[in-house]
Amino acid sequence: MLATALTGSQKQLTQAEQSAWNVIRSSTVMVMDGTVPRGVAACINEEGYFIAHRSAVRFPLLFAQTSAGANVELEVISVDEPTQLALLVLKQKGVAAGFKPVRAMVEDKRAGVSLLAVLTSGPVRAELVSKERVGIINPTRRMFTLSEIRFEASQQRIAGALVFTSDAELVGVVGATLSDNEVINQDNAIGNAFGGGGGGTGVNVKGVSINQYGPGELTVAYSVAPNILERVIEGFLSPSHKPAHPAIGIVCNNAKDAGAQITEVTRGSVAEAGGLRRGDIITEIGGEPIKDQFAFAKVMQKQAVGSKVTFKIRRSNAELKLEITIGQG
Repeated sequence: MLATALTGSQKQLTQAEQSAWNVIRSSTVMVMDGTVPRGVAACINEEGYFIAHRSAVRFPLLFAQTSAGANVELEVISVDEPTQLALLVLKQKGVAAGFKPVRAMVEDKRAGVSLLAVLTSGPVRAELVSKERVGIINPTRRMFTLSEIRFEASQQRIAGALVFTSDAELVGVVGATLSDNEVINQDNAIGNAFGGGGGGTGVNVKGVSINQYGPGELTVAYSVAPNILERVIEGFLSPSHKPAHPAIGIVCNNAKDAGAQITEVTRGSVAEAGGLRRGDIITEIGGEPIKDQFAFAKVMQKQAVGSKVTFKIRRSNAELKLEITIGQG
């Protein structure tokens, strides 16, 4: 059953946190693996659809517990492979009325904002450190903008946690924690891998380390950024139940100077149709400068599927402008 207060040595909830927790409890269920809590899922609409990290989803049919201790059955409808988020639905349709749907964070929250995270052991305090990290999500190796969140909990406890604002808005679904002896990239990007793929047993970001910041055990973890989470939820609730992520069909590395150099163009892709070639260096997308592959990933994630965007590139000694229709992938 979902806990009703902070556990262990954690302080009591503030009035604002308790108010948020009361709302969150009516919106979430504990996904179970027999008698063992596997993860947490949040209701995202009145028809009984829920979102969770794939690490909490091992079977097509799952059992979960409500905050009141009632058992419910969930069915896996869709898994978004790029983000490793899963869509579930209540098998008992009449039960959906007992859940209050959450909404994705709409206000632009800055670093340092206090959050409330829901773990399998109950709620803990958290802090939004950044919404501007870039990481690669396994197993698809897709690059996304990530939220960096600091928890008052050990890394073993927070995989698959749901993170909310004090207004009970969903900020993210944790897909990775930091391991020991890892180092953060100075370019504000996560090196190597953002875990939680395949069977969903391991969640890990290589390339970062965390020091002890206070009297309790603190851990840094990652979720896809709020704008991407909102896109996933919108796609899950569409008739296809499939999110549409912007993509053009290229692979980039950092150019020797500024820019993102194309190392691969997929045959038949919108990039090929728009005239992009291997070796081209992308310097601007839709008026936004591209200094490296991480800037390319950030700017691409802002694009709308189907929109036409001007790419500025360097090819040999020439500067060109190409209009590319954003595809999906």
